[in-house]
Amino acid sequence: MSGVDFVVNCYERTYRGLLQPERLEGLIGQHRFRFTSRTVLINNVDDRKDAQRVAKGAIEAGLIDRAFFVGDNLASALAATGLKPRHLRRLPHFTDCCLVAVTIAGPEMLVYWDADAMLEEPRDWISPCLALMAERTDIAVANPESWHGLAEREALSIEGRFAIGYGFSDVAFLARRSELARPIYRYLAPASWRHPLAHVEAMFEQRVDSYMRRTGRLRATWLDAIYLHEGDAGINYPDIGLRERARRKAFRKLFALAQLSSHPALRAFP
Repeated sequence: MSGVDFVVNCYERTYRGLLQPERLEGLIGQHRFRFTSRTVLINNVDDRKDAQRVAKGAIEAGLIDRAFFVGDNLASALAATGLKPRHLRRLPHFTDCCLVAVTIAGPEMLVYWDADAMLEEPRDWISPCLALMAERTDIAVANPESWHGLAEREALSIEGRFAIGYGFSDVAFLARRSELARPIYRYLAPASWRHPLAHVEAMFEQRVDSYMRRTGRLRATWLDAIYLHEGDAGINYPDIGLRERARRKAFRKLFALAQLSSHPALRAFP
C-alpha cells in the first residue's frame, strides 16, 4: 500500500484529551500533509470500554481511520521483530507501542508522532523527507529538528536543508515499515548508552539507534521545521534501585571512554 500512515500512541493519562476533535485536528493538521490513513494506538488504560468508546467516536467523526489496542497486537509485533516479553520486562510501555506501530498492516511509510509533540509552526516537513529518502537508500529515518541548532551540531554533513547523521528519537520519525518490522533490535552500540534509561533496559529508541549505528543507516533532519515536546520529561520514569544506580554510573564512564573513538557505534556525536 502506498502513501503514509500517521500513527499516534495514547494511554491512561492522555487518551481522553488526545481523542477530542480539536486536539486530533491540530495534531494531524499541523503537518500540512494528506495522510493515507490516521491511526491511534491505545496502550495501558484502566477502562478499556471507555477508551474503545472514545476512539469509536473519533472514527465516526472522520478524525481518524482506525484504532488498535497495543496489547492485542504485541505478540505478533514481538514475533516479527525477534524480541521476547522479557526484553520489555522493566519498561514495557516505552517500547511496545512503537513495535506495534511499525508492524501493524498499513502503508509502507509511517509517521510516528508523540501525543505531546507539536510543531513550532505548521508546515509540510514530510514531502521533502520522502523525496530525499527515495533518492538516498542510506537514509533510514527522517524527522523535523527538535532544538534550534542541535541537528547541525550533531550532523556528519549539511546537505541543502537537511542535517545528515546518526541518532534516533521515538518522539517523531518518518520511516519504512519494511525496515523496522524486522529482527533488528538486538544490536549493541555503546553510543546508545547515552539514552536516559539505558541502565534500566534498552528501549525502542535505544535499540533503533544501535541498529542504525551498527549497520551504517542514517537519519535526515529537515531544518525548516522544529517540534516542541510539551510533556514532562521523565514523568513516567521508574524508580531505580542500587543495582541500576551502579549500572548508570558504569555506563556513564564507559560512554565517556567511547567518545574517544571515531566509530559511530562508539561515539555518539561527531
